[in-house]
Amino acid sequence: MGFAILNKTVYCNQLPISLLLNQMGKAMKRTVKKSMVLMLLVIMGFGTQAKSQERVSFTAGFGFPEGLNLGLRVKFIDHLHIGAYIGSMQEQQGFRLNTGEIDKSSTWSTFGANAFYHFSGSSEHTELPPWYLLAGLGNLKENAYYYNQQTILASLRIGRAFNFSRRFGIEFDAGLAILLHEKTETKPAGIAEGITADTPRKVGLSTGIKFFFRI
Repeated sequence: MGFAILNKTVYCNQLPISLLLNQMGKAMKRTVKKSMVLMLLVIMGFGTQAKSQERVSFTAGFGFPEGLNLGLRVKFIDHLHIGAYIGSMQEQQGFRLNTGEIDKSSTWSTFGANAFYHFSGSSEHTELPPWYLLAGLGNLKENAYYYNQQTILASLRIGRAFNFSRRFGIEFDAGLAILLHEKTETKPAGIAEGITADTPRKVGLSTGIKFFFRI
C-alpha cells in the first residue's frame, strides 16, 4: 500500500506468513522506539505550557502517507490542533521475471506534521466539533533492495471523529495526496531485470484511521 507503489503489483502471498509477521514486528519495534523519542520531545516543548485539560492527545493508526504510525497532537488555539507522527510500512516487491526468485521486501519509514481544524458538528462527550479539515506534509523514505527513494507529499483531507468518551475515540479521514518532490537513487548493484523503481503519481488518494487518547 502507498502512494508510490500503486503502479505495481504486490505479491504478499509469495512469502510465508511467519516471515511477513516477523518483518512487521521488527518494523513496529523501530517505529515505537522512534515515536517514544518524538513524543518526549514534543511533551517537553508543549506539555509544560498546558493550562487546560485535553490539550494533548496521543494517536495510533494506519493511513497514507503515514503508514502504521504513532503520533502526538497539541491544541494550538481553540479548534486548531497541530500534530506530528512517525511510522513505517512494508512492501513485498514481487519476483524476478528471469529467475522466478522472490525479491527482498522494501521498508518505508515516514514522518510528518498535520494541522487539524475542527469546524462543525457536536458531541455529547466533548465541546470539540467532530468534523475537521486536515492539512499535512509527509516525508516517505523507501529502502528497497535495488534503490532508495524519497518522496515528499502534501495531504488535504476531511474527516470525522467519533468520541467514545471525553478522552477516547476514533477518527476517519480521506482526501488527496499531492506529490511535491521525488528522488530515486539506484544502489551500486543496479536494478535486476524485471524489476522497476516505483513511479509516483502526482495526485493520489490520502486516507487514514486513528485511535486517539486525550490527556
